[in-house]
Amino acid sequence: MKQEIRNRHAWRRRRMRRRRRRRRKWW
Repeated sequence: MKQEIRNRHAWRRRRMRRRRRRRRKWW
């Protein structure tokens, strides 16, 4: 069950990580 949820939000974690990296550049 936990593994399935991680796979379903896998694309969300990759997209959020890219946005966070750009926000970290300003500070």
